[in-house]
Amino acid sequence: MSLFNDKFDYLIDEHREDGQIKESATIKKEDNDLVNIVGNVVGEGEKIERENKNGEAFKVVNFSDVSKDEEGNKTYTNCLAYGDKGDITKELKQGDFVKLLVR
Repeated sequence: MSLFNDKFDYLIDEHREDGQIKESATIKKEDNDLVNIVGNVVGEGEKIERENKNGEAFKVVNFSDVSKDEEGNKTYTNCLAYGDKGDITKELKQGDFVKLLVR
């Protein structure tokens, strides 16, 4: 299960093409086209309710992850969980170790 809703994959691709998302040495691509992010939760997650263009409400949870590369440099990754997948983040608190597999 990934934290991202499949409908938002196109946004990620657009941001990569525009150079707004850059690949990191601490983020490893798995054989099954999933991205493996390992690190610790930074701060508190932010829960937001939004409406899509059809007026339907949906939940988004924003949180950040920090990890270090082989040289000790920190890399922060902003993570978003949509809809029911946001419930996965309810128990997370600052410093918790997480391993995320996302598309």
